[in-house]
Amino acid sequence: DVTVTFQNALAITNHSLIEPDFTGATSTLAATVTTTGSSGNNETQEIDLIGGASGGTFTITYSGVTSGTIAYNASASNVDAALEAMSNIGSGDVTCSGGSLPGTAVSVEFTGALAKTNVPTMTINAASLTGGMDVAITTIATGAPSTPYNLSDASYLGTTTGFQNIDGNNDARTF
Repeated sequence: DVTVTFQNALAITNHSLIEPDFTGATSTLAATVTTTGSSGNNETQEIDLIGGASGGTFTITYSGVTSGTIAYNASASNVDAALEAMSNIGSGDVTCSGGSLPGTAVSVEFTGALAKTNVPTMTINAASLTGGMDVAITTIATGAPSTPYNLSDASYLGTTTGFQNIDGNNDARTF
């Protein structure tokens, strides 16, 4: 049996077509190939101001650091800017979409240095909002790191020149 562990840039790529190369084989060959692994995913949390806010501001706290004030009717880009101004979220560490609040939720995807990580849930302080208001932050997708893709349970009878990966560009690589 042979186990191949892909590392570095190859570790986060799904090698869906991996097969032994039997060129020059001296006898009848049989192979079973199994791949395992995950490319991981970014955490996404959704900010939703529900119920008729008519003015005011709110703040977001992430991992103990609180943002500056954010207007009740902020766009996704306004929320993105407020989050990236925080000392524990750098430029490019979040990507916000959706909005504008309060009618449409803002989705916050954790990217950059926070990518593929199960991050703490943000909280909202809505004490300065006016009008009827309920606020919610919901985790839409929990962040998870990538795990290496492995070629395992590859067995064969006879002689072979090695294993090859045929990627989307039809490039053959012998490992």
